[in-house]
Amino acid sequence: MKHEHEVMLETIKSRCVLIAEAEEHRPAVFVRDTDGETHVTMLVGTAKPQWPEVISSLANSLRGEFVVFVTEGWGASAQGPEDTKHLMERAKELGGVGNLPLDDRFEMLIVQYQERGESSEVHCETAVIDTKPYGRKCREWVKGAVQKGGWIQDD
Repeated sequence: MKHEHEVMLETIKSRCVLIAEAEEHRPAVFVRDTDGETHVTMLVGTAKPQWPEVISSLANSLRGEFVVFVTEGWGASAQGPEDTKHLMERAKELGGVGNLPLDDRFEMLIVQYQERGESSEVHCETAVIDTKPYGRKCREWVKGAVQKGGWIQDD
């Protein structure tokens, strides 16, 4: 990854942690264009199934060199294959992981990013958000799976 993109990613992650610890983070897209300008678009009011299309459209219309998408989401921890199967079935019954009982789920900050030239890979990092009586606190960032397919279409 280019150095300036690493700096941008770390800056976004640190700012997002501050926001997430103070309140719920809203979905946002950051696009650095070929001129080095950074454009920020909030996806508030955009239906979740439309996010990939909107991000791709922004990345390409703004001539994105580097794209970062940030949102909050829910995760669930399971103790083995049977527990995983049970949790997934339960989440499906309830309409998603976010509807599981609090003891079975956790909140997290999710950052996905892609650099031009790596159009077939979107990288992901997550930070679990612990909610305590005194407020919210993000844990350390953890690198996640690399997803095939991307937002940026190379020329």
